Amino acid sequence: MTATSIPEKACARYERVWAAFANALSDYDRYTLRQFCRDCNTNYGGMKEWMRSRGLKVGALKSKVRGTAPEVAQNPSFIRFVPEPAPLQASPTVKGACVVFPNGVRMAFTEIDAASLAALASSYCAEGGAGSCSI
Repeated sequence: MTATSIPEKACARYERVWAAFANALSDYDRYTLRQFCRDCNTNYGGMKEWMRSRGLKVGALKSKVRGTAPEVAQNPSFIRFVPEPAPLQASPTVKGACVVFPNGVRMAFTEIDAASLAALASSYCAEGGAGSCSI
């Protein structure tokens, strides 16, 4: 038995449940320890006592899994937004393109990617150089 009178067998179980709970939080961070203990047939009160004896806190674990500071995770009015850059994809290449705008301006390209061609046409039309223009 340990100093907090929790049997060693129970301590081993609580360690496994804590690790499994941390793993489960990576899939669903709204999981509660109470629900997880119920699903694992583990005594919630004993689990909380074991956590207290080791200084473990669910809020700190959730913050660690989310990658946020504990202060931010405890503030319910704060929403963390982390934009993810769009993956770079190669645009199809157009060879031998010739663009004639309504105002008579002609542009010829030996090779240009489709995204660049669309951006060029959009910016040219936006500046009013082409009169009415649709892409």
